[in-house]
Amino acid sequence: MDWRAEEPAHSPGEAPDEPAGTASPPPDAEDDLDEQLDEEQQRVEEEIIRLLRRVGVSTWLNPVFAGPVSFGGHAAGRDVTFGAVAGMAVRVTGPVPVDAVDTLRAVYVPFEAYDRALWTLRRHHVLILCGPASSGKHTSALCLLGAVAGERLWSLDAEAWLDQIDERDLREGCGYLIDTLPLERTRALTPTRINWLARLLEERDAYLVVTVAEQPERLPVDRLDQYLVEHRPPDPRDLLYSHLGWRLGGRERVDETLLADMEVVRALEAAPLPGQVAELAAVLAQVARGDLTLDAALDRLRERARGRAKQLLAARPDDDPAESLRLRAFLIALSVFNDLPYTQVVDAAEALETELRQVEVPGAQPGRPIFAHPRQYWLQVAHAKVETRPAASWRRRPVECVAFRNPALPMAVLDVVWQDYDAARSPILRWLRQLAGSRGVEIRVRAAQAVGKFAVHDFDHVYQEVIHPWASSPRRQERESAAWALEIVACDSELAPQVRRLLRNWCRSGSLARQRTAVLAYGTDIGALFPDDALRNLTYFSRNERPDVIRAVGNSLAEMFEAGRQADVLHTLRGWTASTDRRQRRLGIRCFVRLVQNTRLDSVGTRPALLADDERWLDGVTGLWRAALVEPGVRAEAWEALCQWFSWADTDPGLLTPLIALAGELAADEAVRERLRFYLRVWSSHRQQTLASAEKVLSSVMKD
Repeated sequence: MDWRAEEPAHSPGEAPDEPAGTASPPPDAEDDLDEQLDEEQQRVEEEIIRLLRRVGVSTWLNPVFAGPVSFGGHAAGRDVTFGAVAGMAVRVTGPVPVDAVDTLRAVYVPFEAYDRALWTLRRHHVLILCGPASSGKHTSALCLLGAVAGERLWSLDAEAWLDQIDERDLREGCGYLIDTLPLERTRALTPTRINWLARLLEERDAYLVVTVAEQPERLPVDRLDQYLVEHRPPDPRDLLYSHLGWRLGGRERVDETLLADMEVVRALEAAPLPGQVAELAAVLAQVARGDLTLDAALDRLRERARGRAKQLLAARPDDDPAESLRLRAFLIALSVFNDLPYTQVVDAAEALETELRQVEVPGAQPGRPIFAHPRQYWLQVAHAKVETRPAASWRRRPVECVAFRNPALPMAVLDVVWQDYDAARSPILRWLRQLAGSRGVEIRVRAAQAVGKFAVHDFDHVYQEVIHPWASSPRRQERESAAWALEIVACDSELAPQVRRLLRNWCRSGSLARQRTAVLAYGTDIGALFPDDALRNLTYFSRNERPDVIRAVGNSLAEMFEAGRQADVLHTLRGWTASTDRRQRRLGIRCFVRLVQNTRLDSVGTRPALLADDERWLDGVTGLWRAALVEPGVRAEAWEALCQWFSWADTDPGLLTPLIALAGELAADEAVRERLRFYLRVWSSHRQQTLASAEKVLSSVMKD
């Protein structure tokens, strides 16, 4: 709410706030010329980058799954085939084996909308189950049909059956499954046809489930909402428990320490498909029985993914060298930018194809046939899919994103390309280096993280070719890319000491660009991994007044605070704010204000990160609050942050007690007391938004 125009004049003898138009220090010789963002834009962009980085880090670290898998004697919780190669099944009308359904039931974990799907099937006798490919729809459909029709289940060929349906085909009391109906065939699901079919099935006490590998909004059907249920995969951890329990003879035999291993945790955090969870359970069961070590089991899964990647990279579409190169460029671009907007991936693939072609045929610029192959062809040969993703903080509207069907393939493809195709390294690195200048933040983050992934394989080469030039660049975007790449490298235990030495040297170097890159790097997981290094080296910048440095240092401290080093961070800030050096004091105060603006979501809602886990930190920040609320040039932002705390307290009563305690401590200081009284009155009676918590604190603490 806009109450700042009503702020009281400064106290007698106190320096007034610096006017908003105060000139900034002249830019350094190495400063970038990028368009400057205003404060709010910068904060939004930083939060977006933070989210994208976190997603990327968990994605790039040690994926283990191999992908589509067949089962000879049992079934898992995905779209599986029985006794055939997965993804290559010929779907013919015929009975579903009873033992297969029994096995499915033994390991099945219901999806979130299972109860609604079962109610829909019982009521209407027809259910259209739609959702992502390989999300377990086939298994769910069989379990749903088994619940209403017992063991008399039939699998139907959608290509012929929907158009040639005859009421004589429907048997009394049976359940029927049409699995993975192609999108173009969904046009046959007209309301007239489905309503007639539902009545026919009801007369025979029979049931039909149709699965479609699309989101509901993409289906070209109208007036079928009563039959539609969206399918999402179940929680992978629950599914892993179920499969392990089945394999080991009971869930009580599942070893919790095995599931707590970081490799297994990371594997589950990657949101694996149900079939991949079943595959993980198979090797973990071998570990539990002592037949394999965990490392050997996970290596086995990774090697399967590498084998699949080698097959894809060896493909030669139409036996045409130009098409083969185009496919490989698409595969590599998709591996780096997996699950990003389709148009961005295609643009990146075309840029990479140009780089690769200059190596294969220097100077050649052959034309490209425009209508040779439609999009579906490339998705099919790359084993990829396109799905609509909802709007997010970094994109304003829903967008079509492309991704491998197997989430292990991106890392496997990049590993194979780097280790098996030496001539591809230089053009790929040039391509990634150029992408650091992209305006799309998603592209920049992913490109930098791919550089970090390659640096784990060959640090010296990638450092010289890409990371060092980025770190020495006058452009902020390239310096950020260097920091994000090093974040990936620092997660490797063998290379982490080298990254630590590198950042320490950059902090002491004469290069302003590399100094700023080091500060940015400490604002990533590097600061959380090595907080002692970060706090010690950030002190070199505690007398710097440049806005970009202040923001970067503040982000670094916030990262370390969230990583569990609260006491160290607050101790550092108290030391800086107590300094006699005005610049160091100002930086400490600004960093503290940045810290109190950070939030965290918990079971109650949004609350300050300072109070999210433990309110004992409140005792250590009263002095910092006091300094921030009276510091010229900073105090307006500090009062705004305090107002936000009161706003959160209106929806989270648990914040009221610590706020009363904080206000009581602040009111004891004459320099703050009158300002606090003024603002509490404004916040408790403002025409735009009244804060009840401010009124309660005012009546409790500010008694005359």
